[in-house]
Amino acid sequence: MVTKRLIVPSLKRYLKPELEHTPSDKHIEFLGDTLLQAVVVDYLYKQIHLASPNTLKSLARKLTAKESQSNYLKLSDTAWSAMFPEQTKPKSYKTLLTEIYLHLDSENSKSSFRQTSTYFAQDCLDDDEIMAQAIALLLKDGKPQKWIIHKVMNYANNQYNEGREKYYQLIGESEADA
Repeated sequence: MVTKRLIVPSLKRYLKPELEHTPSDKHIEFLGDTLLQAVVVDYLYKQIHLASPNTLKSLARKLTAKESQSNYLKLSDTAWSAMFPEQTKPKSYKTLLTEIYLHLDSENSKSSFRQTSTYFAQDCLDDDEIMAQAIALLLKDGKPQKWIIHKVMNYANNQYNEGREKYYQLIGESEADA
């Protein structure tokens, strides 16, 4: 009869101990910058259907600007205190986003980006405001209203009137003005 033994307990004294990785401020800032870009691009790709890459890039620049980041930092007080009740909130939004991502990654590395992206979209962004900015850029590019309602806002033919109402609400006009 053959007895099976695990090899890890036998080799334990020869294995190097796993070192804890504590990232520096520069690493956290680097990850935060990349993470913010990725989360914004992910959001825009999912929300603004069939817009040109130039339109998406323009919106991404607005959403990642310093002014926008300071607004996000103000909006994220409740989320921060819920996740980290005993820690002080970072001064930089990129650092805050990185801390949230690393916290979620330690819990479940497979869904940490998705959860961070969901947090960002729910707590920091206003869907209607971003859609209004996208519509303004698309109108500037010469896209017709009907195309925007069908393709970008994703309203089907049988929902066109709903889409038109939402369109006018977003651009701040009434149908009588147009």
